[in-house]
Amino acid sequence: MSNTKLSAAQLEEVRVFHENKEYPEMYGALHRFMLAELEGEADPELREDLAIKANWLAAAKSINANDGSYVSNFVRGATIRAIDIQGEASKEQEFNRASNALAASVGASVLATSAVSSAAVIIEGDVSSAVVDLKLQPWNWAGTLGDVLPIPIGLGEDFVQVGSGGEGYYNNMRLVLEQNVAGVARHLLGVSEILCSGIT
Repeated sequence: MSNTKLSAAQLEEVRVFHENKEYPEMYGALHRFMLAELEGEADPELREDLAIKANWLAAAKSINANDGSYVSNFVRGATIRAIDIQGEASKEQEFNRASNALAASVGASVLATSAVSSAAVIIEGDVSSAVVDLKLQPWNWAGTLGDVLPIPIGLGEDFVQVGSGGEGYYNNMRLVLEQNVAGVARHLLGVSEILCSGIT
């Protein structure tokens, strides 16, 4: 899939938000740009790529803003549980740090290339953020099970699969399922403390 080029005016809007570290606003602007491109695009493959990017950007905006939406609560709850399982300190601040680092990286890439990367490249960066910044496995990415679901529920493609490394596929799948339960629980209960208790 190809990158989506942005106009000078669009890049300036991204630059201002990026420099001011207003990441939800930056994601929101990029989401708006992708929707505008989607409206005028006739090629089915490009339309699919734009739709995935738009959906990811909308979710990223909610997650970075911690806006209380389902996607924000689910991703935060699932990821924090993964940090807990790995034995690391389970803190909301750690998630926020990684989320801001990812947003800064997305913005820097857009400004450096004058374009929004393909969906696959964006999601690869998202997964890499979980692996590098939070010291998790790729399949601990919160979208591992749900990415294959149709847009807007998922991303419409199976970008990440549960791996067989570590203690083996079935144990890894159990941990991923536990993460998903923690994500749903965070949203339904409206609290994060119970997710950090180590109760399985």
